[in-house]
Amino acid sequence: MSIRVSLLFILTTLQIVQSKAQWIQANGPYGGNITCFATKGTSIYAGTLDGGVYLSTDNGNSWVPKYNGLKNVLISCMAISEPNIYIGSKNNGIIISKDNGNNWINISNGLPDLQVAAILVSGTIIFAGTRNGLYISKNNGDDWTKSQTGIKAIDFNTFITLGNNIFVGTENGVYLSSNNGQSWIPKKNGLDGEFVISLKSSGSEIYALTNSSGVYISKDNGDNWIKFPNNLEHTFFYTFIILENNIFVGTDKGIFFSTKNGSTWDLISDN
Repeated sequence: MSIRVSLLFILTTLQIVQSKAQWIQANGPYGGNITCFATKGTSIYAGTLDGGVYLSTDNGNSWVPKYNGLKNVLISCMAISEPNIYIGSKNNGIIISKDNGNNWINISNGLPDLQVAAILVSGTIIFAGTRNGLYISKNNGDDWTKSQTGIKAIDFNTFITLGNNIFVGTENGVYLSSNNGQSWIPKKNGLDGEFVISLKSSGSEIYALTNSSGVYISKDNGDNWIKFPNNLEHTFFYTFIILENNIFVGTDKGIFFSTKNGSTWDLISDN
């Protein structure tokens, strides 16, 4: 599946489960490769690789550019913590908007690595996952410190929170912090050696998507991971989403669908 996409929306979960093929093309945005989404109330923000940020307030029917201060910024991830919107970029660190995307300000002062792959805002703390480690700011980006305690990885790709716990997916499995990043412990039993590119949660269950082995599930807070059965050999995995009891995975061969209790994947949109 090409990274270049016009924005696709699922009509409804029920329609997809029944037909496995009903997708419609949204009206834009047309600013470049879409790399990430964030929602704020009924607003949808789309971050692009080379065209800034676009905002839709009508479920994707129309899009408005919001890129004042985002010239030549390659956006990789977004996070929202009211009232602020945060962007992680591939070339300019972290950028913040305090006015719904109308203006953007760089807050990467002191952040040694400006290639940010993942961002998480927990209260007043910002976590930046980069290609050279994990960095933390406790003053909204004025200062950054590198977190090294207990983490043996370079690429930090994804965050989720579950209760008071923060999980980070890395090139070397998953790590957990229960004290806002002061210390981290590995949670890799069953994931050892796996490159985790995305984490999701559903209830008390945690799902980890790896780049070449597919989806893993943990039902015990990350203590153990079990590979989700699949029939997708020789496939590269890019992203996934969980909708109720269904999982959708984006791969180099298209979009596949499975139920959370299923053992096979069905192609619903090829490339």
